[in-house]
Amino acid sequence: MKEKNALAVYRVIGIWDLVLTLPFAIPPVIPFEISFLRTLHGALGGKAAFPEFAPLHVFFVCLFGIMCVLWAVIRIHRPSRLLAYYDAFGRIVVASFMLTSAARGITPVAAVFSLSEIGWALVEFASLYGSRPRSALGK
Repeated sequence: MKEKNALAVYRVIGIWDLVLTLPFAIPPVIPFEISFLRTLHGALGGKAAFPEFAPLHVFFVCLFGIMCVLWAVIRIHRPSRLLAYYDAFGRIVVASFMLTSAARGITPVAAVFSLSEIGWALVEFASLYGSRPRSALGK
């Protein structure tokens, strides 16, 4: 894979993240997001009660959204191999936390979101591998 194509892949993943997390960075939209997550939790057979979100919870949800949006914008504006490495490894850490939380019965929604994290991490790792610089001896 050419470096140009790999950078386009990293940019697309950033756009995906921006679209997915932007609603969490907009305080008036957060109640709708929480309502959606509550509905999804019930549809997936979540056993634990889905909590009501107090203003402090919404505050942290919004911080999460803002940080995710900023990280996505950086990767869209200046995609690079280094940022893709960080992002791919970060996705594996986040997916591990999500799967652990789902296994502990917190919510099956976490398992659903982990699929995106794992999938995009695999795409990034494959792009990184496929676009790695070749040494003169390795040709």
